[in-house]
Parts: sequence; C-alpha cells; structure tokens
Amino acid sequence: MHMAFWETEVNRRLQKLPGQSQDELNFPAMPEPAAHNWQRALDTLRKSNADFRTTVMNLSDSKLDEALSSPKYTVYVELHGVIQHHLYHAGQIALLKKVL
Repeated sequence: MHMAFWETEVNRRLQKLPGQSQDELNFPAMPEPAAHNWQRALDTLRKSNADFRTTVMNLSDSKLDEALSSPKYTVYVELHGVIQHHLYHAGQIALLKKVL
C-alpha cells in the first residue's frame, strides 16, 4: 500500500490534482493477514501502476523539465523517484523471499 500511495501521489501531481493524506495512506494500518486483504493490496498496486503508466505514456518530452512539486523536483525527477522507490522495495521483497 505504501508503494501504491507514492505512485498515486506522483500521478496526482502530474495531473495537477491535490495531494492525498500522507498520514492515512502512506503507511495505513495493517489489516488482518488474510488472502482477501492481500488480494485487495495487490489490486490497489496494479491499478495505481496502470494509472501511472497511462499518465507517463501521455507525457510529452517537453514536460520532463517542468517543476512539479517544487522548483527542484521536476517531472523527470519525480518519475525516476517512483521507479527508484519501487526498485528499492522490490529488492527488500527479494531479500525477504530468499530468507524464507
């Protein structure tokens, strides 16, 4: 859910929409460990990823250098931030799977 939050947050910034509540959505309360809750989390991540990819595919190259969340965070920097964030957590998941 944390990964979906940031993907959705940057997607909202790209679309000039207001931000989400970080307190409630960035690290939401852990639900009961059940298959349906896991499936809901996966569905949320898949939807946020599909929405993010659609937005990115529709971006023109000329938008990449535009300021997004602040003068120093351009569209390009924010896009790479989401990708790097996902890779970081994918690495954590890979390590945990290896341990198990």
